Amino acid sequence: MNKQVSPAFVLIVIVVAIALGALYFMQRYRTHEAQWIAEKAAAQREAARTRETMSDMRDQREGRRPARSRSGASGAEPGRVTPGDGEPQGQ
Repeated sequence: MNKQVSPAFVLIVIVVAIALGALYFMQRYRTHEAQWIAEKAAAQREAARTRETMSDMRDQREGRRPARSRSGASGAEPGRVTPGDGEPQGQ
């Protein structure tokens, strides 16, 4: 009952096992990388929020007016000069 296994069959089994292992570890690496990127983005958002809060607290403590909205909306109509825009008021 001595059966011989073809060397070609052994080679094919080894190559398939290595390929499946490589695919498995590549998938794990990509999943881990995506998770790391998401955590990094969340940490950056939290840091930006903390910096903004600390800046607002510092402004309040020093008696400064809060900064204008970051969206660019100042409340004035476009093209209309409001006091404090550097234009002298009419006399």
